[in-house]
Amino acid sequence: MTRKINITQKTTAALLCTSLLALAACGTPFTSTSGEGLNKSGGNTTVAPTTPAPNTWENFKMEGSVDQKSQLFAGEKAVDIDKATKELVLRLPMLANPYLDGLSIAGPLPDLPGASIGLEAMPDGGSALVLRLPLHYVTKGVDFLEPARLPNGDPLPKMPASELPALAIQLSNLGKDIKAAIYVGTSAVGIFVNTPFNPYLTISAPIRNKDGTKTYGYVSTVPVKGTNDGGFFLSFVLPNDIARFIDDHL
Repeated sequence: MTRKINITQKTTAALLCTSLLALAACGTPFTSTSGEGLNKSGGNTTVAPTTPAPNTWENFKMEGSVDQKSQLFAGEKAVDIDKATKELVLRLPMLANPYLDGLSIAGPLPDLPGASIGLEAMPDGGSALVLRLPLHYVTKGVDFLEPARLPNGDPLPKMPASELPALAIQLSNLGKDIKAAIYVGTSAVGIFVNTPFNPYLTISAPIRNKDGTKTYGYVSTVPVKGTNDGGFFLSFVLPNDIARFIDDHL
């Protein structure tokens, strides 16, 4: 069953969305700290820098952006981890939309307790659909949603399975309905959003970490098929080593 969500600028519990894209990145940066102390003669002496263990939660960092060479949303940030709330954050940049641009609203997803979806303005204009998903859903998956493929019946693009537990959402704002679907599997999350135009071609852009050494997912176009709308699909796959690290710190 499709969950319908009405969107208005004055309702803080309302949800928004449209078009999408992007993801990836990871790194385990470490920082050093230094300080000044007193030696026995009363003079200042430099304390040797200390390097925190790279496997601590405090020093863990995971971020991903659409590949800089992509012709679609190049360089846009698509994924990161909110360590304070222990959530996966997926950001889907959207094409210009006069009905949504400039709005900033978020609200819960009742069928995914603890998860929320919303709309945020992007620094350079336009909007991004933002999904915040508790990490335990990502590492464990869900068993209370029915599995599904894309709305047109095709297998999920760039995902480890052709179908995954799914939640269909209809986002309504100013008379405009936007259809979206969220797919949640173990270490895999996908989002589909329809578009008012036909992408025609199937194109995928990788989501990678800052130095390009890790690929976390893809943003793919989905052409119109029969009576089904075309759209964008964002795929995210959590690497096994990072999944184990996160699971140990939940």
